[in-house]
Amino acid sequence: HTTVLEVDAGVEKEYEVKKVRDIQFEVKGRGGTTLGPGLYRAKELGCDVCLSFTDGYTEDINALPRKELPKKNIWVITPDGSADRVNRTGWVVQI
Repeated sequence: HTTVLEVDAGVEKEYEVKKVRDIQFEVKGRGGTTLGPGLYRAKELGCDVCLSFTDGYTEDINALPRKELPKKNIWVITPDGSADRVNRTGWVVQI
């Protein structure tokens, strides 16, 4: 199954997706993102792969203890974003 977490300074929204039409595309960026709470929640959920869509301007995820993060992370970074704070915790795809 797929769980979507919208994260700002905390987990703002969490819902399951069974079909593409279940995805709520109205995501609102607010700035000042702290991704740690979402990563910790993904770990709690026991996810196999955590896909994070971000500009990368967040706290230094590289400094977080690896055992507290999901097993596999894929960072999808916006074209004008930076992977410097996440690049040692998983794969980076810059779009």
